[in-house]
Amino acid sequence: LPILDEDQLPLIHNALLKKILELHFDGAMCFKLCVLPGFSLLAAQAVLKCKEMCPSIRLCLVLPCQEYAGEWCPGRFEGWSDILSRADKLIFAQRSFHPYSTKNNMATCIGRVATRCHFFLCYLEESHGVTYAAFKKAYYKRRHIINLSPTMQNPFCFPNSRI
Repeated sequence: LPILDEDQLPLIHNALLKKILELHFDGAMCFKLCVLPGFSLLAAQAVLKCKEMCPSIRLCLVLPCQEYAGEWCPGRFEGWSDILSRADKLIFAQRSFHPYSTKNNMATCIGRVATRCHFFLCYLEESHGVTYAAFKKAYYKRRHIINLSPTMQNPFCFPNSRI
């Protein structure tokens, strides 16, 4: 997982709040997230903060499988218990957990979000990895892509991109 720069967290959080409210006022009601430490955790927290201001906003968590909800909950990472308890809906991307392939579990989860959404909000800084694979799925499904990273606005023109 990409590590977010601690100095950038307040800026990213504020950008998320602004974009989520903007999308909501344009008609978005349900925000589906596959929550991992890093950007998606910030996004889930931002959705919940926006929900305090606009109660019609819904947070749907897309998890690789049912085992993940229980496995992640007890302190997997700070804030997970609160997010899980306040989510409006849990969606499971697959029936069972693949114990030897965390990357495959996450790719399935994020890929499901990317292909079944109207827009794909991300913080993409590298042209490889699980988030990039999901980005490509969203792109080929012609989803509206919003990349909040200031360093990589056009991922298909990134040097050494692995498409």
